[in-house]
Amino acid sequence: MKIECSISTTLVITEKNTTIPVKIIALNHCVFPISDIEIKYHLKHYFYPNTQDLEIILPGLLKQTNSATFDLKLTKNGCFQAAISEFRIYDFLRLFSFRKKVDSSFEVLVIPSFSQEITFHPDLYTEGFDEYEESSSKGNHSSNVTDLREYIPGDRLQKIHWKLSAKIGKLMIKENENTTDHQFFVINELYLPSLDSPYLDLMLDHSFAFAKELLAHQQNFFYAYYSKQKEDFVYFTLKSEEDLVEALTELYYESTYDLENLGLITYQQSGLQKGSVVQITHKGVEHVLI
Repeated sequence: MKIECSISTTLVITEKNTTIPVKIIALNHCVFPISDIEIKYHLKHYFYPNTQDLEIILPGLLKQTNSATFDLKLTKNGCFQAAISEFRIYDFLRLFSFRKKVDSSFEVLVIPSFSQEITFHPDLYTEGFDEYEESSSKGNHSSNVTDLREYIPGDRLQKIHWKLSAKIGKLMIKENENTTDHQFFVINELYLPSLDSPYLDLMLDHSFAFAKELLAHQQNFFYAYYSKQKEDFVYFTLKSEEDLVEALTELYYESTYDLENLGLITYQQSGLQKGSVVQITHKGVEHVLI
């Protein structure tokens, strides 16, 4: 009862493909030394629940902190956990052993790299809003333009009439009742057909980059996913990169699903109307205007 074991790291959040230090400590408060302390710990990822069980042996020196430190590389986005489950001690003759359950753990949020290159999608800010064109390949819908005026700094890029602006040599803004308060509804597909599939990790990379693109364009948007646990959509209004990290924190504790496009299918059946729907999958950005 007077022996303590713990596991810790110095980080709470880090970027993918970085290495974190993991420290395991054993402290013997007894009045006599112990030969060995066998500590069992496990590493797991919430999206990929095949737990890795490991063991380390530390000396039980009297009144001393005995520790071991190792580096761990985190190669997938999500929530990573390391925990000690129990330890066992032996007498010097190794005739008897005693076991004790331990509850010591830490979690690290692994996010895509902030330095990754952003691929801009200019068609997202023009497609579906021209009074002469209507895209039917993915259900895009256009509406009538009620007025035109010159661009004023602060106007949203999605309201620019690009064809007319190119013809007359100056930026013109479309006054359109359907786009005045237009917003993007970004659906993140938590599709994971198998534990060794890269689909979910690729989706999170694409999702992170696209959210940064919308933030850079100062676009209003909902960052959403379908929750199997709640049987409903969970969505956040993002205005900064800090909001994006907070949204990812919630998403990382969700359950994945093995039905492709489940989020989009559920959205289409729900009757939700949140502006332009943009589906994010392992393939990248899927543009679906409804």
